[in-house]
Amino acid sequence: MKKKILRERVVNAFAVWMYDAGLPFNCVNYDSFTNFIEAVGQHGLGMKPPTYHEVRVSQLKKEVKKVDELVENHKVQ
Repeated sequence: MKKKILRERVVNAFAVWMYDAGLPFNCVNYDSFTNFIEAVGQHGLGMKPPTYHEVRVSQLKKEVKKVDELVENHKVQ
């Protein structure tokens, strides 16, 4: 019962954030969303949300590098 209540709290908080941010409903169908939820769950209590700088600079640079590497691999093929 406790897990059901906790899950409801999490789903509600996420849904309110989603509505506030104007995200499309189908974003919950992305594999990356499932990976995100699993990673947060594995971290457990006390996780601080990412900062504006982390998502705008640090993580974006890492993702751009990954995509660049994928493109290079495809060029070679």
